[in-house]
Amino acid sequence: MGKGTLNNYRVTFGGQDIDYKDDFASCKRYFPVLEKLYAWMADYKIQYCWYFFEPYVEFTWVVSDVTMAKRIYAGSDDEINGGENILRSVIVLLGEEGIKPTTIHRPVDGAVAGWFHKSPEELEFEYKTYAASAKMAMLFWKYRETIDEGCGERNQFMRRPHVLENQLAMNYDEEGKALKQRGRLCELFWEHGHEEAVQLYEEEFDEKYL
Repeated sequence: MGKGTLNNYRVTFGGQDIDYKDDFASCKRYFPVLEKLYAWMADYKIQYCWYFFEPYVEFTWVVSDVTMAKRIYAGSDDEINGGENILRSVIVLLGEEGIKPTTIHRPVDGAVAGWFHKSPEELEFEYKTYAASAKMAMLFWKYRETIDEGCGERNQFMRRPHVLENQLAMNYDEEGKALKQRGRLCELFWEHGHEEAVQLYEEEFDEKYL
């Protein structure tokens, strides 16, 4: 990645008929499409890609190699590798699934790789962990039948924070306090919306959210 430049891309699509509070689980219908998108990313050796449900789908990826970034951004008449274009390939793939992107972000649109950071280095940490988390979520999808017949998705989900916090050398007391605080923030988001929730959270815990 060029110094001071974040070559990141995003397409958003779907979710128009999904209600966040009443029907959010319907976002799972997009997992088969996400599998195909991940296959495209793997073909082009793009390591950092991830998604969020808003409930529309945000699919974002970062290209660390400047030449590859030019290759993606190139038009069909560009001489770089015959104008092969990952961005265009993603749009074509979605079209084959009957999906038209609602927005397309390129590097010229500004960084869309993350917002919960206070430095470029922390942004790098942020998007790399988003990518790692998304890969884990795709494993939940891959093993969904096994999980359903085993411990269940909810129980497997609750196990993941403990594994991470243990690997960060946090004990049960620290883990419990962190999860309770996060749980309270989720309640505030659910009841009050983002802006008011953040204000209430900062008042209740006497610390800045960001």
